[in-house]
Amino acid sequence: MKKSIFFGLMFLSLLATAQQDPQYTMSISNPLAINPAFAGSRGEQDVTLVYRNQWMGLDRSPKTIAGNYQTRYSDGKLATGVSFFGDKMGAFNRNGLTVSQAYHIKMPTWTLSLALNADVEQLTAGLSSVNHTIAGEMDNAFTGDLKRTYFNFGFGGYAYNDRFWLGFSMPHLLRQQWGNQSNSDIQPAYQVAHDYIQAGGVVNINPFVDVKPYTTIKWAQNVTPQLEMGSTVYWKKQWGMGLGYRVGDALTLNAEAIVNEHFRVGYAYDRTVSGLSSFTRGAHEIMLRYHFGKGYKGLR
Repeated sequence: MKKSIFFGLMFLSLLATAQQDPQYTMSISNPLAINPAFAGSRGEQDVTLVYRNQWMGLDRSPKTIAGNYQTRYSDGKLATGVSFFGDKMGAFNRNGLTVSQAYHIKMPTWTLSLALNADVEQLTAGLSSVNHTIAGEMDNAFTGDLKRTYFNFGFGGYAYNDRFWLGFSMPHLLRQQWGNQSNSDIQPAYQVAHDYIQAGGVVNINPFVDVKPYTTIKWAQNVTPQLEMGSTVYWKKQWGMGLGYRVGDALTLNAEAIVNEHFRVGYAYDRTVSGLSSFTRGAHEIMLRYHFGKGYKGLR
Protein backbone atom coordinates (compact mmCIF):
# COMPACT_ATOMS: atom_id res chain seq x y z
CA MET A 1 0.00 0.00 0.00
CA LYS A 2 2.77 2.44 0.95
CA LYS A 3 4.58 1.64 -2.28
CA SER A 4 1.48 2.31 -4.40
CA ILE A 5 0.85 5.63 -2.66
CA PHE A 6 4.47 6.66 -3.08
CA PHE A 7 4.63 5.94 -6.81
CA GLY A 8 1.33 7.71 -7.33
CA LEU A 9 2.63 10.82 -5.60
CA MET A 10 5.95 10.53 -7.40
CA PHE A 11 4.35 10.38 -10.85
CA LEU A 12 1.98 13.22 -10.10
CA SER A 13 4.90 15.37 -8.94
CA LEU A 14 6.59 14.86 -12.31
CA LEU A 15 3.54 15.86 -14.34
CA ALA A 16 2.24 18.67 -12.20
CA THR A 17 3.49 22.26 -12.28
CA ALA A 18 4.22 22.17 -8.57
CA GLN A 19 7.29 22.67 -6.44
CA GLN A 20 9.99 20.58 -8.10
CA ASP A 21 13.29 21.73 -6.56
CA PRO A 22 14.71 19.78 -3.61
CA GLN A 23 13.42 20.79 -0.17
CA TYR A 24 16.01 21.92 2.41
CA THR A 25 15.05 22.53 6.02
CA MET A 26 18.38 24.23 6.76
CA SER A 27 18.34 26.56 3.76
CA ILE A 28 18.57 29.46 6.20
CA SER A 29 22.07 28.22 7.08
CA ASN A 30 22.85 27.35 3.46
CA PRO A 31 21.16 30.03 1.31
CA LEU A 32 23.36 29.45 -1.74
CA ALA A 33 21.20 26.37 -2.43
CA ILE A 34 18.36 28.73 -3.45
CA ASN A 35 19.96 32.18 -3.95
CA PRO A 36 23.05 32.80 -6.15
CA ALA A 37 23.54 36.25 -4.58
CA PHE A 38 24.56 34.63 -1.29
CA ALA A 39 27.91 33.68 -2.87
CA GLY A 40 30.75 35.36 -1.01
CA SER A 41 28.62 36.99 1.67
CA ARG A 42 30.62 35.28 4.42
CA GLY A 43 33.92 36.36 2.85
CA GLU A 44 36.89 34.33 1.63
CA GLN A 45 36.13 30.64 0.93
CA ASP A 46 33.37 28.38 2.21
CA VAL A 47 32.37 24.75 1.56
CA THR A 48 29.01 23.18 2.52
CA LEU A 49 27.72 19.60 2.21
CA VAL A 50 24.11 18.51 2.85
CA TYR A 51 22.41 15.12 3.00
CA ARG A 52 18.62 14.80 3.27
CA ASN A 53 16.44 11.70 3.70
CA GLN A 54 12.78 12.65 3.23
CA TRP A 55 9.50 10.82 3.86
CA MET A 56 11.18 8.03 5.82
CA GLY A 57 9.05 4.90 5.99
CA LEU A 58 7.91 5.10 2.38
CA ASP A 59 9.52 2.65 -0.03
CA ARG A 60 12.26 4.32 -2.16
CA SER A 61 11.65 7.70 -0.53
CA PRO A 62 13.45 10.87 -1.75
CA LYS A 63 17.12 11.25 -0.89
CA THR A 64 19.20 14.33 -1.72
CA ILE A 65 22.92 15.00 -1.64
CA ALA A 66 23.97 18.60 -2.27
CA GLY A 67 26.97 20.83 -1.79
CA ASN A 68 28.56 24.11 -2.77
CA TYR A 69 31.81 26.04 -2.81
CA GLN A 70 32.00 29.84 -2.75
CA THR A 71 34.83 32.34 -2.79
CA ARG A 72 35.15 36.13 -2.76
CA TYR A 73 37.91 38.18 -4.42
CA SER A 74 38.82 41.49 -6.15
CA ASP A 75 38.82 43.46 -2.87
CA GLY A 76 35.53 41.86 -1.89
CA LYS A 77 33.62 43.10 -4.94
CA LEU A 78 33.25 39.78 -6.80
CA ALA A 79 32.27 36.30 -5.69
CA THR A 80 31.77 32.96 -7.41
CA GLY A 81 29.75 29.99 -6.23
CA VAL A 82 29.59 26.43 -7.59
CA SER A 83 26.72 24.20 -6.44
CA PHE A 84 25.61 20.65 -7.18
CA PHE A 85 22.79 18.35 -6.14
CA GLY A 86 21.72 14.77 -6.73
CA ASP A 87 18.05 14.03 -6.02
CA LYS A 88 16.74 10.45 -6.14
CA MET A 89 13.07 9.57 -5.71
CA GLY A 90 12.04 6.06 -6.64
CA ALA A 91 12.49 5.61 -10.38
CA PHE A 92 13.41 9.29 -10.81
CA ASN A 93 16.90 10.75 -10.68
CA ARG A 94 17.70 14.45 -11.05
CA ASN A 95 21.22 15.91 -10.98
CA GLY A 96 22.30 19.51 -11.37
CA LEU A 97 25.38 21.74 -11.47
CA THR A 98 25.13 25.52 -11.02
CA VAL A 99 27.68 28.33 -11.37
CA SER A 100 26.82 31.68 -9.74
CA GLN A 101 28.57 35.04 -10.20
CA ALA A 102 27.86 37.81 -7.69
CA TYR A 103 28.83 41.48 -7.42
CA HIS A 104 28.92 43.00 -3.91
CA ILE A 105 28.21 46.71 -3.40
CA LYS A 106 29.32 48.03 -0.03
CA MET A 107 27.12 50.65 1.65
CA PRO A 108 27.50 52.45 5.01
CA THR A 109 25.57 49.83 7.02
CA TRP A 110 24.66 47.17 4.46
CA THR A 111 26.19 45.22 1.59
CA LEU A 112 24.07 44.51 -1.49
CA SER A 113 24.90 41.45 -3.60
CA LEU A 114 23.44 40.99 -7.10
CA ALA A 115 24.04 37.74 -8.95
CA LEU A 116 23.33 35.65 -12.03
CA ASN A 117 23.50 31.88 -12.26
CA ALA A 118 23.64 29.29 -15.04
CA ASP A 119 22.96 25.60 -14.54
CA VAL A 120 22.78 22.30 -16.35
CA GLU A 121 20.49 19.53 -15.11
CA GLN A 122 19.72 15.97 -16.07
CA LEU A 123 16.47 14.14 -15.36
CA THR A 124 16.08 10.39 -15.84
CA ALA A 125 13.04 8.26 -15.07
CA GLY A 126 12.96 4.48 -15.38
CA LEU A 127 9.18 4.36 -15.80
CA SER A 128 9.16 1.03 -17.63
CA SER A 129 10.64 -0.69 -14.56
CA VAL A 130 7.81 0.41 -12.26
CA ASN A 131 5.38 -2.35 -11.25
CA HIS A 132 2.17 -0.34 -11.21
CA THR A 133 -0.52 -2.02 -13.33
CA ILE A 134 -3.44 -4.26 -12.54
CA ALA A 135 -3.13 -7.67 -14.23
CA GLY A 136 -4.06 -7.41 -17.89
CA GLU A 137 -4.03 -3.60 -18.00
CA MET A 138 -1.41 -1.18 -19.31
CA ASP A 139 -0.83 2.50 -18.60
CA ASN A 140 0.77 4.30 -21.55
CA ALA A 141 2.43 6.78 -19.19
CA PHE A 142 4.74 3.99 -18.01
CA THR A 143 5.64 2.39 -21.35
CA GLY A 144 8.86 4.35 -21.94
CA ASP A 145 11.73 5.79 -19.94
CA LEU A 146 12.63 9.48 -19.78
CA LYS A 147 16.01 11.14 -20.10
CA ARG A 148 16.39 14.90 -20.43
CA THR A 149 19.38 17.26 -20.22
CA TYR A 150 18.56 20.96 -20.12
CA PHE A 151 20.08 24.35 -19.30
CA ASN A 152 18.63 27.22 -17.36
CA PHE A 153 19.44 30.65 -15.95
CA GLY A 154 18.47 32.63 -12.87
CA PHE A 155 19.23 35.63 -10.72
CA GLY A 156 19.13 36.79 -7.12
CA GLY A 157 19.61 39.73 -4.79
CA TYR A 158 20.84 39.64 -1.20
CA ALA A 159 21.19 42.58 1.23
CA TYR A 160 23.05 41.81 4.44
CA ASN A 161 25.22 42.87 7.36
CA ASP A 162 26.42 41.01 10.45
CA ARG A 163 22.96 41.07 12.02
CA PHE A 164 20.26 41.08 9.33
CA TRP A 165 19.61 39.85 5.80
CA LEU A 166 16.96 39.97 3.09
CA GLY A 167 17.09 38.00 -0.16
CA PHE A 168 15.06 37.35 -3.29
CA SER A 169 15.83 34.82 -6.02
CA MET A 170 14.53 33.05 -9.13
CA PRO A 171 17.00 30.22 -9.80
CA HIS A 172 15.17 29.04 -12.96
CA LEU A 173 13.82 31.55 -15.49
CA LEU A 174 13.21 29.27 -18.47
CA ARG A 175 10.29 26.83 -18.78
CA GLN A 176 12.06 23.65 -19.80
CA GLN A 177 10.38 20.52 -21.13
CA TRP A 178 10.47 17.46 -18.88
CA GLY A 179 7.92 14.94 -20.14
CA ASN A 180 7.59 13.03 -23.39
CA GLN A 181 5.58 15.39 -25.57
CA SER A 182 5.20 12.79 -28.36
CA ASN A 183 2.75 10.74 -26.28
CA SER A 184 -0.67 12.39 -26.51
CA ASP A 185 -1.99 10.30 -23.61
CA ILE A 186 0.34 12.05 -21.13
CA GLN A 187 -0.09 15.57 -19.82
CA PRO A 188 2.98 17.72 -20.75
CA ALA A 189 5.50 18.22 -17.94
CA TYR A 190 7.83 21.19 -17.51
CA GLN A 191 10.38 22.67 -15.17
CA VAL A 192 8.76 25.85 -13.90
CA ALA A 193 10.13 28.97 -12.24
CA HIS A 194 10.55 28.91 -8.45
CA ASP A 195 10.68 32.15 -6.49
CA TYR A 196 12.11 32.62 -3.00
CA ILE A 197 12.11 35.41 -0.45
CA GLN A 198 14.21 35.01 2.70
CA ALA A 199 14.59 37.34 5.66
CA GLY A 200 16.05 37.04 9.13
CA GLY A 201 18.34 38.45 11.75
CA VAL A 202 20.42 37.78 14.82
CA VAL A 203 19.26 39.46 18.04
CA ASN A 204 21.65 39.61 20.99
CA ILE A 205 19.70 39.03 24.21
CA ASN A 206 22.65 39.06 26.62
CA PRO A 207 26.36 38.07 26.56
CA PHE A 208 25.37 34.39 26.52
CA VAL A 209 22.20 34.18 24.40
CA ASP A 210 21.47 35.11 20.77
CA VAL A 211 18.24 34.47 18.88
CA LYS A 212 18.07 34.03 15.10
CA PRO A 213 14.49 34.34 13.76
CA TYR A 214 13.88 33.74 10.04
CA THR A 215 11.17 33.40 7.44
CA THR A 216 11.10 32.00 3.91
CA ILE A 217 8.36 32.37 1.31
CA LYS A 218 8.50 30.23 -1.81
CA TRP A 219 6.15 29.67 -4.67
CA ALA A 220 5.94 28.14 -8.13
CA GLN A 221 3.51 28.35 -11.03
CA ASN A 222 -0.07 27.32 -10.12
CA VAL A 223 0.95 26.59 -6.52
CA THR A 224 -0.14 28.43 -3.38
CA PRO A 225 2.87 30.25 -1.86
CA GLN A 226 4.35 28.36 1.08
CA LEU A 227 5.48 30.10 4.25
CA GLU A 228 8.22 28.72 6.48
CA MET A 229 9.21 30.42 9.72
CA GLY A 230 11.20 29.61 12.79
CA SER A 231 13.85 30.66 15.26
CA THR A 232 17.12 29.28 16.62
CA VAL A 233 18.51 30.12 20.06
CA TYR A 234 22.31 30.08 20.48
CA TRP A 235 24.17 29.63 23.75
CA LYS A 236 27.58 31.35 23.93
CA LYS A 237 27.56 31.59 20.12
CA GLN A 238 28.45 27.91 20.00
CA TRP A 239 25.39 25.72 20.52
CA GLY A 240 22.09 26.28 18.73
CA MET A 241 18.61 24.75 19.05
CA GLY A 242 15.62 25.83 17.04
CA LEU A 243 12.00 25.17 16.06
CA GLY A 244 10.22 25.95 12.81
CA TYR A 245 6.99 25.41 10.92
CA ARG A 246 6.49 24.89 7.19
CA VAL A 247 2.82 25.75 6.77
CA GLY A 248 0.74 22.74 5.79
CA ASP A 249 3.79 20.49 5.56
CA ALA A 250 5.96 19.95 8.64
CA LEU A 251 7.12 20.97 12.07
CA THR A 252 10.91 21.20 12.17
CA LEU A 253 13.58 20.84 14.86
CA ASN A 254 17.16 21.88 14.20
CA ALA A 255 20.44 21.82 16.11
CA GLU A 256 23.81 23.37 15.31
CA ALA A 257 27.27 23.01 16.82
CA ILE A 258 29.81 25.71 16.00
CA VAL A 259 32.97 23.72 16.68
CA ASN A 260 35.21 26.70 15.90
CA GLU A 261 35.30 29.69 13.54
CA HIS A 262 35.99 27.32 10.66
CA PHE A 263 33.79 24.24 11.16
CA ARG A 264 30.06 23.84 11.84
CA VAL A 265 27.71 20.86 11.99
CA GLY A 266 23.94 21.09 11.66
CA TYR A 267 21.05 18.62 11.97
CA ALA A 268 17.34 19.00 11.26
CA TYR A 269 14.31 16.77 11.71
CA ASP A 270 10.96 17.31 9.99
CA ARG A 271 7.78 15.93 11.50
CA THR A 272 5.25 15.70 8.67
CA VAL A 273 1.82 17.22 9.41
CA SER A 274 0.29 16.90 5.92
CA GLY A 275 -1.79 13.98 4.64
CA LEU A 276 1.40 11.92 4.39
CA SER A 277 1.82 11.87 8.18
CA SER A 278 0.14 8.44 8.43
CA PHE A 279 2.71 6.89 6.10
CA THR A 280 6.04 8.55 6.93
CA ARG A 281 8.28 9.12 9.95
CA GLY A 282 9.39 12.52 8.66
CA ALA A 283 12.77 13.60 7.33
CA HIS A 284 16.38 13.87 8.51
CA GLU A 285 18.90 16.40 7.22
CA ILE A 286 22.61 16.81 8.03
CA MET A 287 24.81 19.77 7.11
CA LEU A 288 28.60 20.18 7.32
CA ARG A 289 30.21 23.57 6.67
CA TYR A 290 33.88 24.54 6.60
CA HIS A 291 35.20 28.10 6.26
CA PHE A 292 38.75 28.65 5.06
CA GLY A 293 41.07 31.57 5.75
CA LYS A 294 40.40 33.74 8.78
CA GLY A 295 37.16 31.95 9.52
CA TYR A 296 33.66 33.32 10.00
CA LYS A 297 32.62 34.30 13.52
CA GLY A 298 29.05 35.46 12.88
CA LEU A 299 25.81 33.50 13.32
CA ARG A 300 24.31 34.44 9.96
